Amino acid sequence: MSNHGVDESKDVIGPYEKLNWDGRKLKSISAVIRNSTGKAVGLMCINLDLSKFEEFRQIIDRFMCPDRLIPQPQELFKDDWQERINIFVHEHLRNQHKHFDNLTRTDKQELVKLLNQEGAFKQKNAASYIGKVLGISRATVYKYLSEFKN
Repeated sequence: MSNHGVDESKDVIGPYEKLNWDGRKLKSISAVIRNSTGKAVGLMCINLDLSKFEEFRQIIDRFMCPDRLIPQPQELFKDDWQERINIFVHEHLRNQHKHFDNLTRTDKQELVKLLNQEGAFKQKNAASYIGKVLGISRATVYKYLSEFKN
């Protein structure tokens, strides 16, 4: 293999950026192929077309860009009791400087109590949903509710 300015002591060159004939960006990596004595005899180049990844990034940027978001449409969520529970729980956690991963049994009991005071259990299947949100069983939710009544 003639040197062509390639450092033959390296086994892998890259990754590096290239421009395809049609203008698409490519990310490339080249591996030096050696014979049985270790002499470089060729290169194997692998090219990855980045254009689809760039399209995905643009789509993600559109979704993640906060200045393009509109407020939640009230007419779509006015009767969404699950959304109201989600908002209540997350606001409570934020105000208490807590995260789901660190909730204790007492924290979950407190949330069940507060959700009960807010009327969250008036909805059919609310106990199952709240249990799912808090990572506890429906039976545990009912147990906490009965403890508050006693």
